[in-house]
Amino acid sequence: MRLMSNHCEVHSKRFAGQMKRYGKLGLTSIGMICGESVYATDFSAMLGAAVVSSESVIVGEDDDDLKLYPYAKLEYGNFSISKDGIGLAFELNETDSLSFLLSSRDSAFDSSNAALRAIDTPDDAIDLGLTWSTKTKFAEYGVSGITDVSDTHNGYELSFSVAKPMRALGGLLKPSVELSLQSEDIVDYYYGVSASEATSELAAYKGKSALLTSLGVQYLYQLTDSWVTLTSVSYTHLGAGITDSPIVDKDSAWSGVFGIAYKF
Repeated sequence: MRLMSNHCEVHSKRFAGQMKRYGKLGLTSIGMICGESVYATDFSAMLGAAVVSSESVIVGEDDDDLKLYPYAKLEYGNFSISKDGIGLAFELNETDSLSFLLSSRDSAFDSSNAALRAIDTPDDAIDLGLTWSTKTKFAEYGVSGITDVSDTHNGYELSFSVAKPMRALGGLLKPSVELSLQSEDIVDYYYGVSASEATSELAAYKGKSALLTSLGVQYLYQLTDSWVTLTSVSYTHLGAGITDSPIVDKDSAWSGVFGIAYKF
């Protein structure tokens, strides 16, 4: 049985105003990117679905016990479009690659949250991300920067990740760690509480920059040349800039995903 490439991953569409991009700390946007290489030489399509379980870190939000999410991805050459967003990827050499992703950053909570009804629900933002990644015989490394291009939160996010793919249990096992710095503007926009929004239950809060630490492990198993399954478990510790907010009631959260996809 032939393994698919190390670039087959489940993406959680990152954290913070995302809280649907980790926020609710839920993986509500699932991206299964699987293929024989990072790039599609011709048109290709992928269909799949994933079951997600996640903890909430927001006051008044329930944990997601089990939810099913569909997924679709289209690729042509360096171009891709999916729930993750619109992407362009370029192979610089045998080990290095560069990619761009235009994606949405969702609000940290829903307008239906009764506990936070005094707070205006933040708007979704459009972010542009740039990622450089490299592979060595020891590990895979990635550095990325994300900035707001929709004039919504006007902040940025910087990330560094290390992953170690290895063959195990008949598939591909990939433990990873990621550090992510979210700017003061992002944290304040999605987790801040203005003086006019403060109540006896929620104190006013001016957001500060936050460093998030994520640990994860993915297990990829190729059923056939076209069918692949992926299991992913992750743990994220939020920085003090986020956990000091009165709308956040946990300093960390777990999430898990089981997905299956078919590539045409």
